[in-house]
Amino acid sequence: FNIKYNILLSATVNSELKDKLTEVFDNLIVYKKTLKSVIDSEILPEPKVILLPLHLKTGVPTEVIIKNPKAKGRMIESSWAMRWSYMRQKTNPVRIHCTEAQYLSNLDSSIDYWKNRYMRTRSDICRNKWLRLCNDRLTWLSDKKISYVKDILVLLKDYRTLTFCNSIEQTELLGKYNINSKNKKHNIFFIFFIQISFFSISNHNNYSITSQYPVLFEPIL
Repeated sequence: FNIKYNILLSATVNSELKDKLTEVFDNLIVYKKTLKSVIDSEILPEPKVILLPLHLKTGVPTEVIIKNPKAKGRMIESSWAMRWSYMRQKTNPVRIHCTEAQYLSNLDSSIDYWKNRYMRTRSDICRNKWLRLCNDRLTWLSDKKISYVKDILVLLKDYRTLTFCNSIEQTELLGKYNINSKNKKHNIFFIFFIQISFFSISNHNNYSITSQYPVLFEPIL
């Protein structure tokens, strides 16, 4: 590189990557800092965390739970209140209509069930089902936050924002400048965002991006 100085910042440098960086950059000096230490040294500001409660709907049934999806009988339609009349049988699939709060309650119960089975048996099958359901819950809750996030982004329209998303579709729903595997321009968007952060380009203070990934800050060269 025909560059006098390079600064690289990352939270995920393993030994293999460190060896490669040493080959590329002469006289590489590595500093390892904890988040607390860089905040205490006033390198980074102390983060301000604002928790916003997610209110799930409890009135109108808007969600669907499918039980026995592989059963070959006719589909049985059921309300949440009548679900136990059909859930114990295995010959028919059951479509249960429920509210958002009831849907989450069902997910929570399934997660607790498979977690407890795994703790008793140490079965990989139980572990995989438990973790898959945990991921399903995270994704579902993330999707329910979309309307809230849109409202927040409207309020923050004069600021730079970085929104972390659970899928490509969500990045496209929440922002114009998307970082995901589908968008071939995502590196350009991200570098532009960082340059604004470092150099405070006032004309672009409202530049906002959405990301499908945890962000690795690349060097500004």
